[in-house]
Amino acid sequence: MALAQVVRTIRIGGAASDMGVSSSDSPITMFALATPAKQDREGTVLERQMEDLIASFPDEFFPRHRLMLLGRQGSFQEVGRYDLLFSDEFGTNILMELKAVPAKYEHATQLAKYKDALREKNANNTLMWLVAPSIPRSVRDFLDHVGIEYTEIHEAEFRRVAACHDYQLRNEDVIPTSLPSSSSKAPSKEEFKTTPKGESRAARSWLFNTDEGEPEGKGAYVKMLEHSCMALWSFKGGRQPEQTLSNPTVGERVFFYLNRVGFIATAIMTDEAPVPDDTIFPKGTPGAVSRRVSNLVSVAHRNALTPSEVKLKGGRLNYIQALSRISDTRVAEMIHTELKSRALQR
Repeated sequence: MALAQVVRTIRIGGAASDMGVSSSDSPITMFALATPAKQDREGTVLERQMEDLIASFPDEFFPRHRLMLLGRQGSFQEVGRYDLLFSDEFGTNILMELKAVPAKYEHATQLAKYKDALREKNANNTLMWLVAPSIPRSVRDFLDHVGIEYTEIHEAEFRRVAACHDYQLRNEDVIPTSLPSSSSKAPSKEEFKTTPKGESRAARSWLFNTDEGEPEGKGAYVKMLEHSCMALWSFKGGRQPEQTLSNPTVGERVFFYLNRVGFIATAIMTDEAPVPDDTIFPKGTPGAVSRRVSNLVSVAHRNALTPSEVKLKGGRLNYIQALSRISDTRVAEMIHTELKSRALQR
């Protein structure tokens, strides 16, 4: 399932080919969005588990799109192959390409060529969609420019869905967030330690207060959701925002809490570090920084999960700090389940 490699080139003369790519004396290229699952340098098969889980439980990963699975590992319009083929509630065909490693620019450009070939065949009711554990900003910018959808889905999310549905992931089936390198150090014992209650580090969740109580934060949550990010600014005597936003690690879940409303969104932390950002808060706000998130799911205010509802279900959380850890995994899972359900409500 490595992304779109050119697998066949045929020289023809004269008329255009039946693949829909016009040519006089130029090669006709067939693109492969799906190839047999490969092994990474550690010998671990990765994409098969991703494909199985997304195909079986699309609402877990894309709750607002109402996707219906049409096919796996098939051919579309005689132009190329796909990993997964879905149809949404509007009848749009969605060709989904899965990558178990961070997306690269060449992956994106090959997808763009596939899209151009489909356009030549007048397959206009078709959407290309790239899924990877991380997608660098430069690649995202290119995908936005050419009109290709993308979603970052991290290992923790696949493992959560697998656990919920009793899908067995063998110990060696690890979905990495980055490729190993010769300079990489082996993880220390400290990095593998668990929390006092025994939950794994990857299972941790966080409560993020969007801080509507200060003038600088008024309405900023709207831009955070639009930009898929968390954002903070500096205030006298407070902790530096870069340090605060650096606490969650890649793959951990965060819940957006809006004061006097409730929980309005949930997302997964990316591997990107906090960066200076003057687009979220009013101009001149000191020390404003943001950190990107992925897999964002938001709900309307009327469907927000209120603190009283959380308390009734046994949850006691810290709503005061800008960012606090949710130590009870049962409460975190309950909030996540509720938000996913409410995101489907119109």
